[in-house]
Amino acid sequence: SDVPKGCLAVYVGEERQRYIIRAHLLNHPVFRPLLEESASEFGFKHSGGLKFACDTRQFEQMLLLV
Repeated sequence: SDVPKGCLAVYVGEERQRYIIRAHLLNHPVFRPLLEESASEFGFKHSGGLKFACDTRQFEQMLLLV
């Protein structure tokens, strides 16, 4: 795997752009609505990395906030 320890792959937007982020970032309050929306849309059981329903521009803005 090319994902470093302590990180995870997430896939963002319709084009499924891949990002490698530190796992602890998912605990940040900025990500809570995104995680809830993704769980609603994709469910909890799926293979591969996390999938986020937002667009890449929105996701990158969220990364800048944290």
